Formats: sequence, structure tokens, C-alpha cells
Amino acid sequence: MKNWMLAALLLPLMATAQVQLDVNRDNFVNSGDISAIYSYLLDDNDQFADNCDVNGDGEVTARDITCIYDYLLGRDGENDRRMSFLHISDTHSVDVTLLPALEILNSDPTYSFMILTGDFLPTETMMQEVEASEKPVFIIPGNHDSWNEENVTYSYGQQGFREQVLNRLYPNGEVNFGDDVANFFYVDVTQNGCTIRVIGLDLYDFDNMGKPVVMNSVVFSQQQIDWLIDVLENSGDKDGIVIMTHNGFGNSKQNTRDPNYVNEFVSINAYGWWDTYNYVGDGDAILIPSIIEAYMTGNNLTDAEFKSGHKVKKVSQMINVTTHFTGPHNNFIAYYGGHLHFDIVEYLSEFPNQLMSIIAYGGRGKGNTWNDLVKTNTGEDSYTINASNINFTTHEHKIVRLGSKKKDDGTLRESILFNF
Repeated sequence: MKNWMLAALLLPLMATAQVQLDVNRDNFVNSGDISAIYSYLLDDNDQFADNCDVNGDGEVTARDITCIYDYLLGRDGENDRRMSFLHISDTHSVDVTLLPALEILNSDPTYSFMILTGDFLPTETMMQEVEASEKPVFIIPGNHDSWNEENVTYSYGQQGFREQVLNRLYPNGEVNFGDDVANFFYVDVTQNGCTIRVIGLDLYDFDNMGKPVVMNSVVFSQQQIDWLIDVLENSGDKDGIVIMTHNGFGNSKQNTRDPNYVNEFVSINAYGWWDTYNYVGDGDAILIPSIIEAYMTGNNLTDAEFKSGHKVKKVSQMINVTTHFTGPHNNFIAYYGGHLHFDIVEYLSEFPNQLMSIIAYGGRGKGNTWNDLVKTNTGEDSYTINASNINFTTHEHKIVRLGSKKKDDGTLRESILFNF
């Protein structure tokens, strides 16, 4: 939003109540004070350098700008605890969505990190773009990343993705991997006194289980599931938990999704998609949701068996699950995924307290035809980004669409609000 638009929308506030926020000392707290801090940070103007540290923490950062936004919007920085991040997916070797997402992430103090939920297939240029980000970008592999396909230049395979992508992006222990070769991890991000634990799951644990015949088949190892349970057992003190996956899941049988269910963030093309959340090859789609249900409720699992998704000689490899959660916990926010190439944001039908947020294809080409968006080759209508805005005070989760919004039926995909 242009500065003059912000100033017109937000009436100037007399600085007698907030002298410290009046950076340019014009007796008003408004967008001019935000511009003064921006100018200082960009080395364009240090006229008000002595006034830019409005939160008094000894340095001038985007947090000072956030303080002014909080004041202008009537937010209490201590009592109204918020955190926001961006979600993209399925870039498929094209930065048409990646570049604007990185620009928004790094220019807007609202957002603290970004997640990319698989089928990254990064070119060297894309790797450099992510490396240059001032804020963290967390990435998990998709089926195309992990399969090591012939004639696909940037498909690395499971071990290659860890060595050539994740180790390069997180060289200094920024994330906590499950082991030296695994692609699953957790990382804690703190902003405004709130901490979100981001858990990245690898649905293609081929090195431990072997590669299945069908590329889309989900392959979990017992090691990864035991690791996930251990991470969750130590997550009760976090303000929020989000789980990154590539595929969706949540239904144990076909035809369990209600095709008549409609909200602004359910793609028109998803209405008749009978197997939406079970689109994980031959895996058992309720494995992870069952563990999360135990975490949320405290109704623990004992020697429960699930398919891992990989079949050898038609014999399913089984995962054994026993949990010892102290629950109940109310800090699970949502799953985030892609893979389907269209949008779905709704609660799982068999787990109605678990929200799934799947975002449409973020690349260019035939994948765009699978979703219901009217997309252009350039500009705001060419990319798909969801912004998650979490209010820990009210336990509200608002998802806002940035980029492609117009659907084939002429309606818009703009925002939607959930509780967690």
C-alpha cells in the first residue's frame, strides 16, 4: 500500500500519547514515521537516526516498524500476540511465484518466515534467490524432488535433495534434522514474543524403505514416525505448531470428502475430486492425523499399526505407533501442503479439529490448468501465495490470498478465518 493511501486511511494520531513513535517529530504518528525508518534502514536518509529505535531494544530493525503498525491498527503488542508467515508450493523449476513471495517476505515486517511444501525442483538461480533471503524459508521435498526422474534436470532423489538443497540452505544448524541424511526436520521461529514450531515431514523416505513402483506413493519409515512423536512430546510449550507435508491426507477410505462442501478456498475443481486427502498413492492417509489427534486430545495410541505406503511383493510395510502425550493440547494450527495443484482449505472430514491448507500450483505451464484460477503470464495474477496470520490471543487463524484470486466462475479467493 502506498504511503499516501495509508495516511488517508489511518487518521493522524497526536503524538502526546506516543512521543517515542513520532520518529520524524512532526507531532503525529502516521505513515511518515514508518517511511523515516525505512529510509534509515535503506541508507537513504539518516536525518532521524536517533529516533528510529522506537521499541528501545538498542537496534533499528523491522520490529520498530511493526511497533508503529501495531499502534496505528490499535494492536497491543503485549496482549494481542500475533505471528504471520507465507506459504507457496510446487514451483517446478520456475520462480514465477518464488520471486514475488521472497519480495513480500523480505519487504513486509508482518511476515517472519515462509514455507515451500515440495516439488521445488530448484534451478541454480532459484537456489541463489532463496539463499539471498533475509528471512528464513523452510522447504521439504515433493515426489518430483525425491524420485530422481530421468531427463528431469533438478530432480535430486532423497539423499541428493538433502545434500544439494537442504544442506546448502541450512548449513549452520538452523533447522533440527531427524538424522544426518533425513529430509524431515523441525525448527522454532519466534516473533513478537510468540514461538511457532515448524515440523517438516518427508513423505518419500526412500533411503530407509526403498523406492516404490508408483512415484506418488508415500513412504514413511518407522524412524521418522518415532522422531515425530518425540518432537511432539516436547512441543507442548510452543504457542503454535504447523506441519509441512507435500501431499494432503486425512481420509481412510474413498468418497469420504463431502463434495457439496464449499468455502472460498476450496477449488471449483475439487468439488468432484472423490479422493482429495487420500491422494497419497497406496499409503494410509490417517497415520499422521491419528498421531496429531492423540496429541491434541491425550487419547493415546498403543501398538496401533498403519501402512507406511511402500509395498514389497504386495506385502505392506507396517508402522507401529505408541504415544505417551500428556494432552490435551490446543496449539496445533494446521497442515500445509500442495501436490494437487489446486486450492483446498478446510478441516479434515475424519478429524474435524485438524485444518488442512493446500495451495495451488506455483509454477508455469500445464499444471495451471488443473486449478480454477484465471492466471496471467506476468503480474499479480500469475502467482499463488497464501499468507497465514495467527492471533494467539483469540486463537484465530486468518488465511489471505496474495496473487491469483479470480476463479473461473468470476468469484474471488480473498480470505478465510478459522479457529484453532
